Amino acid sequence: MADLVVRDGYIMTLDGERPRMEKGSVLVQDGRVSSIVTDESHPSELDSAVRSVDARGRLIMPGLVNAHTHLAGCVFRGLLDDWTYPSSGLHALAFPMELELTRDDYYWLSLLGAIETVRAGSTTISDMYHHSETAAQAAHEVGLRAVIAHKVYDCDLRAVGRGDYSRSSRIRRERVGASVRLFENWHGRAGGRITCRVGAHATDTCSEDLLQQMRRMADEYGAGLHIHVAQSPAEVAHIRKMHGLSPVAYLQQLDFLRPDVEVVHLTEASGEDLDILQREGATYAHCAPRYGRSGKYPPLKEAHLDRAIPTGFGTDWLRMDMWDGMRQTASNMSLSSGEGGLLSARDLLHLCTQGAARVLGMEDELGVLRPGAAADMILIDLDRPKLQPFFGTAQNVVFHVDGGDVDGVIVAGEEIVREGRCLHVDEAEVLRQVQKRIPRFLQILERLYPAHRALTGKNLLAD
Repeated sequence: MADLVVRDGYIMTLDGERPRMEKGSVLVQDGRVSSIVTDESHPSELDSAVRSVDARGRLIMPGLVNAHTHLAGCVFRGLLDDWTYPSSGLHALAFPMELELTRDDYYWLSLLGAIETVRAGSTTISDMYHHSETAAQAAHEVGLRAVIAHKVYDCDLRAVGRGDYSRSSRIRRERVGASVRLFENWHGRAGGRITCRVGAHATDTCSEDLLQQMRRMADEYGAGLHIHVAQSPAEVAHIRKMHGLSPVAYLQQLDFLRPDVEVVHLTEASGEDLDILQREGATYAHCAPRYGRSGKYPPLKEAHLDRAIPTGFGTDWLRMDMWDGMRQTASNMSLSSGEGGLLSARDLLHLCTQGAARVLGMEDELGVLRPGAAADMILIDLDRPKLQPFFGTAQNVVFHVDGGDVDGVIVAGEEIVREGRCLHVDEAEVLRQVQKRIPRFLQILERLYPAHRALTGKNLLAD
């Protein structure tokens, strides 16, 4: 007897052996897909399943895998969206303000980010930020599958924008200690739905000794590493000044790069850097929504198409909608190369499902619907004018679906979103908790960066 049947929908498995969309049902047993049956065969287990989800008029497809997030970074939306990256905003506002937020702030902001993420169709995230245990707790409560890393560094982030990379043993002890506690308290929790990685913030904000310690720690835990690499000219300039190498070559010299390393952004990476990543087998998380306003697009074609570096998509921090990223990537690739159609809709879906799963070392589990895979799936409501006529193509999905079209979400065989609402958390309370903090957030904002007064003006929610 199946635990769950997701019944009578249109199924897009994204499985190479069954690439076509078919009408049918998905049976789930012990958190995994047990079988997929089409209308031509209705075995008795369809009617005898313990629970049933009606998927009529809906597309059933694998949940999206978000390879790089900062859930609580939603605090900066409406503040940093217009600013070119890297800019004074990151160093003068984001880094200092992050350190002024409390653990309680991070908990409620992480819950807000987790709700947004899952309601937009992502069933797995890879997150790295401050107070990482609050992100793990938020993912657990919402029902997400999550790979959580603590943001480890050993300099004063408030001074980095001034070019001051002085190392602090106190900061190092605190950040490493928090990472150890994360592993002790969360690695393998929720039946394995919550796991952990070692999070080295970036090549410039971590000393050489700290990077080597993080590499050893990952080996001891048998876990992967998560790190921002070649994300800004400032990072590249600092590493070249100190070591005479690019950030990627520097990591190679430290024997840091291996197939269990997820590098993020690569905005400033060269062809030689990509050759190194290809040889070492490291994986790449590309966050298209982050680059559109920066004036510089990472070498996605060179990494993914030319060198076959394992690549997956993430959203970073201001907006958690993977569908945006797919469409932005299609446009950015065409505009930057002068050649249309470099990535098909099927390719883009792959980068948000199996591709991102491979970045996390979970390609055998996630991003596909087939017997034995994790029962992580989303239901898209097709009875909407903007989605019709629906021909069952990847183009229908990639270029016309938005996060708001996601009607249901199932993770590990458990229904966590129904009719577009999270089932296991009080969404109204989360919004209330975040909104009541806005006056204090504004006080921090104006103290750290008075120029923001002209941007925010009179905030009615704060009055």
